[in-house]
Amino acid sequence: MEFLDLIRIADSAQDVLQVLGSYVESLQNVDVIPDWCLRGPIDGEYEVRRRTAALLAVVDAASLRLDDRGCLVAKQALNVFAAAAGQLRGNGGSRPPADMPGAARGDPDAGRRAEPREALRSGEGQRGS
Repeated sequence: MEFLDLIRIADSAQDVLQVLGSYVESLQNVDVIPDWCLRGPIDGEYEVRRRTAALLAVVDAASLRLDDRGCLVAKQALNVFAAAAGQLRGNGGSRPPADMPGAARGDPDAGRRAEPREALRSGEGQRGS
């Protein structure tokens, strides 16, 4: 059974995060994905969504570079993270950090409106930089 299937059948947020953690470990030598996206622990829906936004930017960047292999690998990772984010939202997920704009006033979408390009703009943690 593949990671994506395991995430889709997970019964709890803890199970989703455990499978996602194993998936992230399997990507440790993938150069196209920023290091910080592969560091653990992944401790909730907000963190999964943040990394999903970064992976969207990675897919976009690989596509612009015409890097077919990088684009494929990043799309696969994006699929897994998006499925995990969806499962976590369906399983109650987690609240964004209190210092996240909108979190203090109880905005249910606080932390979910990430700009994908912002995740890569600084180049923080990218391999080969």
